[in-house]
Amino acid sequence: MTIPELVETYKDEYIAIRRDLHQHPELSKQEFRTTEVVKRELSKCGIEILDTELETGCIAVIHGKGPGKTIALRADMDALPVTEETNLPFSSQTEGVCHACGHDIHTASLLFTARILQEKREEFNGTVKLFFQPAEECGAGALSIIKAGGMQDPKPEMILGMHCSPDIPAGMIGLKKGPAMADGSLVKIKVIGKGGHGAHPYRAVDPIAIACFLYCQLQTIITRENNAAYPAILTFGSIHGGNAGNVIPDTVELAGGLRTFNEESRDNILAAIERMSKSCCEAMRGTCEVTIKKGPGPLVNVPWVIDRVAEATKKVLGEDKIYNIEIPSPGGDDFLLYLKECPGAYFRIGTWDQTKPETGHGLHNAQNVFDERGMCSGVAAMSQAALDFLQDLN
Repeated sequence: MTIPELVETYKDEYIAIRRDLHQHPELSKQEFRTTEVVKRELSKCGIEILDTELETGCIAVIHGKGPGKTIALRADMDALPVTEETNLPFSSQTEGVCHACGHDIHTASLLFTARILQEKREEFNGTVKLFFQPAEECGAGALSIIKAGGMQDPKPEMILGMHCSPDIPAGMIGLKKGPAMADGSLVKIKVIGKGGHGAHPYRAVDPIAIACFLYCQLQTIITRENNAAYPAILTFGSIHGGNAGNVIPDTVELAGGLRTFNEESRDNILAAIERMSKSCCEAMRGTCEVTIKKGPGPLVNVPWVIDRVAEATKKVLGEDKIYNIEIPSPGGDDFLLYLKECPGAYFRIGTWDQTKPETGHGLHNAQNVFDERGMCSGVAAMSQAALDFLQDLN
């Protein structure tokens, strides 16, 4: 059977698996049940599961009819600490946790793809490595797969990953050459003042006043110091200080993140954050402690790999199902760590139904519903791209 025929044959089975995973979401590094489901389904297909030291997630291998190239395919598995509000019949049964980012679809899609490639293993030479990755949301999962030997013995010559997109119509494949997702660096600033009575601020050093001033001043780095040709976003989503309305606290803590698409721009902005924080605090009689965790870099798709995905999409879905993404996403994904090891691409699968507003709320939204047609189109495109790569002798 052709890949579209196999997708049609097995789609109901893997949609059911996806819904089961959706009902039982697990947070980063806690994907124990999900891992059991993955291993069970791989074993049913006779796919080899490698013995690794991974506590959650796994690496599996499909062998072709003879020696050849190696391709890796990746899916992330973890959910978010979000309470689901979709009212779906298969809504999350785990309080305070749900798959608001579509990783249940990613996991089921890779299982589906594995089934197809396993059935077609006599049609290609080489090896397919399957990465069922934990802990993407906390940024630790890709590194755990790499440390477990995923990118060695044999080393992949190409890697593919995909992600749901509520911005792209269901059934379409979103492609972006070059920078596709941002680097994410973390910033924490502890503003240190001197506590005191709210009626006597002149006897204290108010860290809340300093933090408010500093918050506004830091945004001028983006508009006045960063080259506008390199987009950047600086967001502080957490500011904490004080416990009573009439007491000036000793400290205030700000926590946030910087998103960039250019590493030089990132480094310049981070240096400016540290410089400006210390200067602003000193000017207002306080001090500060700045903690920066530099990100690993932006996610940059290799153009020739995107071309391969495009050709595969045309074969199985039609040229009209290609959605050209013009603007990179300021979101991040640790898939970029694999791209430091070998060429690859991260493409999007549309999960938006224009007639159903609930499918367009966006990622990490408790009310978002993912159109499952995106899963089938993603499986078809990924399966065909992998098959084409392994059948190509060049």
